[in-house]
Amino acid sequence: MPARGGTSFFAADNEVPLVGDVDADGRDDLVTFTRGARADVLVAWSTGSAFGPPEVWHTWFAAFNETPLLGDFNGDGRADVVTLTRGSTGDVYVATSDGTRFVGTGDKWQEGFAFGDVAVLVGDVNCDRRDDVVSFGRRTIGRVQVAVSLGASFAGGLTWREGLVTRTQVPVVADFNGDGCDDVAALIRGAAPRVDVSSPCEGRPAKPSAHRPRGHLAFAGEESVPGAGDFTGDGRDDLVAFTRGPAADAFVTVSNGSFFTLDVEVERLVRVRPRGADAGRALVMVSAYSPAPRRVNAEGPGAGRAARGCGRIASVVAISSRQWAEATHALDTTLPDGADLPAHPQPGRRW
Repeated sequence: MPARGGTSFFAADNEVPLVGDVDADGRDDLVTFTRGARADVLVAWSTGSAFGPPEVWHTWFAAFNETPLLGDFNGDGRADVVTLTRGSTGDVYVATSDGTRFVGTGDKWQEGFAFGDVAVLVGDVNCDRRDDVVSFGRRTIGRVQVAVSLGASFAGGLTWREGLVTRTQVPVVADFNGDGCDDVAALIRGAAPRVDVSSPCEGRPAKPSAHRPRGHLAFAGEESVPGAGDFTGDGRDDLVAFTRGPAADAFVTVSNGSFFTLDVEVERLVRVRPRGADAGRALVMVSAYSPAPRRVNAEGPGAGRAARGCGRIASVVAISSRQWAEATHALDTTLPDGADLPAHPQPGRRW
């Protein structure tokens, strides 16, 4: 289906376009940042059927190569703008929306945050209805730091997680389980795509874990551009991947609150045939994202280890074939006793 008409000239050249409800009318509007030496911020209001003409809402914000983002940082229901200098200064400036313009130029809300070339995103990770700024250090450590909004400034810059979003992985911040707290998805693209999800524990940092919660094993491959949104209207954000190029497809995988559908909840079954008393047991890697505590009752090494929720997953457990049904039932699957678990999940659905 071809795109419908909208505003005819918006976000030209290398401007940075974003989407948010800047006037709290329940409709998302278009916002673009010219950056460079001009550093204007323009808004095209949504009327519900079209976008209005661009209006200048700020004349000096997100200058040169600063990184602008949108979010409701003071909790008044209107999307505000934030810009991060990154580099060697690590300053964070905010201009809040009054419904007709963005107010504030040199309002520094945080300093010493998001240095270098870290990736930054916005989301309400502590469930207080104010958006926070999340920094992803990537590289080999995968350090995730959060500057929590206090309504007129940011606090902290504390490390909430390590080992998530490393190297070239792409982070997405959204509420995948519908609990009111934004979660983090790390998309490992390329030839063997995978989605890892981490959720804060009731607005607190997720505890480090040796395992990563897997939300999907075959989504947003190669160079697809990922995003998130509630496409089904159930209050939980889903993932979307845009292939671009000549195919120009958009694939969606829907969240059911525990994992992304059109997926298998168990990553893989590795059969082992040890001798002696352990003969006949199988090693199962349980890798479903679990927002609530779940326990796999199993015999042998690792028996009784639990998936404690809050972005953690069950550990490796050794179980016999008779217990496969019980283990998989705990992960919302319906496999017959003794059946092999599927090894290759389905990709997202083309929308």
